[in-house]
Amino acid sequence: MNIPGVTILGDPHLGRRFRTGVPLHRLGDRESMQWRDFEKSLFHGNDDLHVCMGDIFDKSNVPNAVVLKAAGLYRRAAEAMPSKTFVIIMGNHDGSRNADAASSFDVLTELLDEVRNVRVVRDEAEVLWDGERCFAFVPWSPFRTAEEMVQPLLRSGLQFDAVFGHWDVDAFGDDTNLVPTRQLRKVTNHVVTGHVHLPSEFKRDGILVTVTGSMQPYTHAEDPDGRLYRTVPLDGIPEDARDLNLRVMLQDGEILPTDVDCLSITALRRQVDDGEDVRVDTEEFAQLEMRGLLRKRLSEAGVETGLVDEVLQLFEETEG
Repeated sequence: MNIPGVTILGDPHLGRRFRTGVPLHRLGDRESMQWRDFEKSLFHGNDDLHVCMGDIFDKSNVPNAVVLKAAGLYRRAAEAMPSKTFVIIMGNHDGSRNADAASSFDVLTELLDEVRNVRVVRDEAEVLWDGERCFAFVPWSPFRTAEEMVQPLLRSGLQFDAVFGHWDVDAFGDDTNLVPTRQLRKVTNHVVTGHVHLPSEFKRDGILVTVTGSMQPYTHAEDPDGRLYRTVPLDGIPEDARDLNLRVMLQDGEILPTDVDCLSITALRRQVDDGEDVRVDTEEFAQLEMRGLLRKRLSEAGVETGLVDEVLQLFEETEG
């Protein structure tokens, strides 16, 4: 669902490194595509509000060059369009559960502090009212639940045209960051959330929930339309695969080609499980197996769910 006058930027994950299956001569190309999409969104159209839905960075600390480039693009866009307001919501990849650690998001906040029409939403929910419409923006918090973060909005006495946040839409046994529709239905009929990379829209507790999806798909599961990620048989590799990430289904005896000009190429190998043919992405399977084992061991050791998720996030960042 589009909101008139509002450009919504799904999670960019700037600073993400793409290395798995990437041909040597294509290293850095996917990162460049990220920056092009990011810049295009900032300078898009004549909308008077631009909202980054969280996870502007791929992890809490990214290279300084990434932070400086992101800040520079925001400054350029803000100066070129002084009547537009740019809002940046903190996501779970941006923050840290270590209160004493400075993150790249903290540095970005300082770099943009004096830019009049850029608002970084980091610690508390913020409200934007332009005389006609009223919006609220809720950051992810490493120390407070989603329900706690929206309490100031419930006490404000305001009705919001939309509330933007960075929430889960499924609990998976932990509802600390679950989109707080039960509470927000008192003050709005529309919630917009980042965090979940596959876009969708549904109603819960009488509220329309719009899931923006990420700025780009970052896995095969996030790209059902095959814009960047495609799974094909060996003889089905497109003639022009330059801007594609390929997962090639190999039959027994087939070998992954090394001369395909593409963003990345990995093997999906045929294996037999209980008499049935199954396909296994060997690299992805190994990562999933390790994550599952790590989660199991931490849970058995009595580590609380929030800390388990933090450790798994660090593991995924290291693997990426």
